[in-house]
Amino acid sequence: MTTIVNEIKEGNTHLQTRVQSVEQRVSNIEDTHLTTDSIISDLKKQVEQLRMRTDDQENRSRRNNLCSLGFPEDVEQGNLSKFLQNVLPELLKVPTEMREIKIEWVHHSLGPKPAPGQRPRPFMVHFLCFPAKEQLLSLACDTGKLEWQESHIQVFPDLLKDLQDRRRQFLQVKKKLQGLYYPAVLRVTIDRKQKQFTSPEAVEEFLAEVKTSELGWSERG
Repeated sequence: MTTIVNEIKEGNTHLQTRVQSVEQRVSNIEDTHLTTDSIISDLKKQVEQLRMRTDDQENRSRRNNLCSLGFPEDVEQGNLSKFLQNVLPELLKVPTEMREIKIEWVHHSLGPKPAPGQRPRPFMVHFLCFPAKEQLLSLACDTGKLEWQESHIQVFPDLLKDLQDRRRQFLQVKKKLQGLYYPAVLRVTIDRKQKQFTSPEAVEEFLAEVKTSELGWSERG
């Protein structure tokens, strides 16, 4: 009996040693896991920051670009630059003394040529001068609906889809207010104090709290 008890004790001691070893390993794995989670979280933040910087650089590289949608396919007859230099000033009612628009390059958006009856491809236009692009965009916004030979024409900035989606969220708010700044910030001046909003929900909440007609606010943009 004594021999058996001693063997059991030795077995328990060995088992206890192994359990302690397993517990230590599990503890080490948990510590490593926590460290790994922290590293992954930091890497995600860095990747997101890099993505935002890259997107910002690409959007800024397109600052002289405009998209023009609605012109029928092959309407340019082989010379897009000449076609747009002649049509855009007339379509947007550019003042006579400012009608010389210099286009550095222009091309259709990437993709196969659509079949007859399908939506035509937009023109991607890069202007030589930023002020010329801004003037045309401002005239397009002021003119509203644009029609050319029974075709509805749209003119808008050339931005990445993600930024376009963020700016599109302000469409309903912009019916009441103006002043949408790059990248997607609505700026309003009230009693000489500026307020900035990065989401349409924040704007709606603000408008619900104040009576704009009594404050005498003004939009700037």
